[in-house]
Amino acid sequence: VLLSVGIYLNAMQFEYFGLVGLVFDEPREVSVWDLFVQVQEKGQGSRTTTANLYAVQAIFFFFAILVPLLHNLCLAVMSVVYTFRLPVPSWALYRILAVTQAVGSIDAFVLLYLFLTPQIYKFGDYIVGDRCGPLNVFLHLPYFDSLLDGHDTCFELEGHYLIGLFVLMFASLFSHIAQGLALYLRNSALHKKH
Repeated sequence: VLLSVGIYLNAMQFEYFGLVGLVFDEPREVSVWDLFVQVQEKGQGSRTTTANLYAVQAIFFFFAILVPLLHNLCLAVMSVVYTFRLPVPSWALYRILAVTQAVGSIDAFVLLYLFLTPQIYKFGDYIVGDRCGPLNVFLHLPYFDSLLDGHDTCFELEGHYLIGLFVLMFASLFSHIAQGLALYLRNSALHKKH
């Protein structure tokens, strides 16, 4: 449940400052689901084909949303099977659990959001490079200083954490703890059989 909620909650917020901030005056909030949906929206009109956009969207959905949800479902089934000692082949559940843990990417998103968000301004500086250099000289004039709220540059970007990131972090941590408990139940059930 936490994972499902975390996928829909906004995880990061981007704020634009400088001249770009005058155009993009509202902060942009992003969730995992938004990234999935916006592949089609943002890719339309670019040089890529619609088939490529669908392929990227399908891969993103599979690894970032479906596999982590299947992993948690497998954990729940595995816990019930071993708690109530149901006659289900343990090797099948264990392999499904191992594969979904290995290929699920929600942990990667949590780490990416966690480390990317405070450093996003560096990425913005890298993309813009020195293209704003001559313009920034004029933006340091007192008139522009008040217009740009002290951000005397053509492009500045800041990132902030939102509640969705913390929900995803907790869901990921809970998933790892639940997997450890499920494997402990599996091992204790196997030892009692022998």
